[in-house]
This record gives sequence, structure tokens and C-alpha cells, in this order.
Amino acid sequence: MASINKKEHFTDFLSRLESKELKELWEKDIHFKEKFFDYIYPDIININNPKILEFGVHAGFSTSIFLDTCKVNNGTLYSVDVNDYSNSFKDKNWNFIQSRDDDFDLLENKIPSKFDVILIDTIHKAKHVEKLIYHYF
Repeated sequence: MASINKKEHFTDFLSRLESKELKELWEKDIHFKEKFFDYIYPDIININNPKILEFGVHAGFSTSIFLDTCKVNNGTLYSVDVNDYSNSFKDKNWNFIQSRDDDFDLLENKIPSKFDVILIDTIHKAKHVEKLIYHYF
């Protein structure tokens, strides 16, 4: 991607967020801003019609940046979590699936077979991550 003005893009991103609480979290937590916005955003913002698969929703940091990318570029975000976060975002570009990330039979009927981006942020154990990588990649 050509050089982008990260501060300007971050301000634009925040202006599109509907959740006041999430805006405050983004503004306060420099670690998540650096991790998601400064490093991931420049690589995904120019993907047309992105299909993004996210395992793990929790506070919604990655969900919000992925969903913003999908809204800007006419894409779809599929988020999977064992906890019910279905009411966290109301957006036509978002599909929430309450499930384990390794319930392959269930998920294969609910998600596309190919993605532009996959984020694994659930169980941080080597064997579990390996299982997901071998299945989804």
C-alpha cells in the first residue's frame, strides 16, 4: 500500500464507530491501536470485497477494524466465538456464529471456503492453533 497517513485514517475510523465505549477503548489502549490499526489496517484496507474470518470477538477490537474495512470495501466479516456476542454489532456486513472455532462440521455450512484474512485469537495453545491452520489454510 502506498504511504498512508495513519493518524488521519485512525481519526476517520473512529468517526465511523458507533459504540462510544469502543471508541474510548481504541483511544486509551495504545497496544491494541498499534497491533491492529498500525500493522493490520494498512494491509487490508485496499482489499476489494474482502472476506474476513475472525475467531474470537471479546471486546471487539479486531471485529471493529475488520467490520470497518468490510463496510468501506463492500466485504463480509464472519466472526466466531463460543460466547454470544451477536448483539455487539448491528451491521449487514457482519455474520456472527456462536461456536467453537474447531467445530468444523457446523462452520463449513455457515462460512465460505476461502478468505482474504483469517485471524485466530481464541485458544492460544500450539496444538489448537496448528489444528485450525491445517484446516482453514
